[in-house]
Amino acid sequence: MPEITIPVGGFIASKGAQTIAPIPSAGPNQRGPNCGFYALAYVMLYWYERQQHYGGDFGLSKPLEARTHNARATPSPSGIFAGAKKSLSATVGSYYSLRHYGKHNLLTAYGSVFNAENLVKVAQGNGAQYGGEFDGHVISTAGAMAFVRIVKALIGIECPVIVPFDVSDTGDPMAKTGERAHWATIIGTYDDGADEAIHYHWGKFRYCSLSDFAQSNAQLSGNMFLSFRKCEAIRGDFVVRDFMTDGTIKKYQEAGFHVKARPGRVTNYEFCQPKSVEDLKSLEKLKSYAPKLSEALASDKLKAHGFDAMNLGNAGLKDRIVVIYPRAARDFVRSIT
Repeated sequence: MPEITIPVGGFIASKGAQTIAPIPSAGPNQRGPNCGFYALAYVMLYWYERQQHYGGDFGLSKPLEARTHNARATPSPSGIFAGAKKSLSATVGSYYSLRHYGKHNLLTAYGSVFNAENLVKVAQGNGAQYGGEFDGHVISTAGAMAFVRIVKALIGIECPVIVPFDVSDTGDPMAKTGERAHWATIIGTYDDGADEAIHYHWGKFRYCSLSDFAQSNAQLSGNMFLSFRKCEAIRGDFVVRDFMTDGTIKKYQEAGFHVKARPGRVTNYEFCQPKSVEDLKSLEKLKSYAPKLSEALASDKLKAHGFDAMNLGNAGLKDRIVVIYPRAARDFVRSIT
């Protein structure tokens, strides 16, 4: 998706686009496999800023950020005591970030949310300090025409749309059957001879064809197995701590970072989708490559992360979009969809 390199307001005016209002400024670039939390945080911030700008009876408090230390890691490791403090805080319903809520409530293992219903659950925040302020639902979109129609209808009432799709290295929609599944937030649409979308992800505003989004979303049918290590990447006084694949580690090293990786690996068992049910019967083949995955499959731990072995629709992402809104606006938004 081409990046919008001029002020987004100028781009919108030049295209005569219909958009949400106000448009929150671009935030920090996504760190780690946390795109769902970043998309959700942007939408929740939008509704809060709309309340501040226009008033209304939404009853929203300032929303949590996507993750603790959102833009960059702290200069020194947080340590066991900081971890214990976060755990204790969560037990009394006080969370540091959306990712903190997701991890404590078993909606994510290490930061990804590749289950559409789980994204709604994080927004609803049952038991959290923001619980009850937001609501949302998952909408089925059967075919490109329905996708375009529904997205335009939602943008027409200034409700942003969170869309799962396969993303290329350059940010364009692509077809990889879910191997590169990612979340973006559509904030506007316009007609440029065809229906176009203005959207936000990776800390940038971009534009692309709505039909490209629809086609990428419609082919989400499976994921690849990935192996992660918990790492600390340091360059000067800049520190990044996150779960990284071997490929990500290599990219940081090529960029001049010194990367320290903890022993052991975790797999993407929380959202992986086998290509067929037969794959679930071949646990022996997984043990040497992904022991934690085979353990999760064998003991049915996947259910805690929204996995349905009989649903090969990529954890409910295929032909699905997500809308999040203030609970006070629930009936109005649902009347549109």
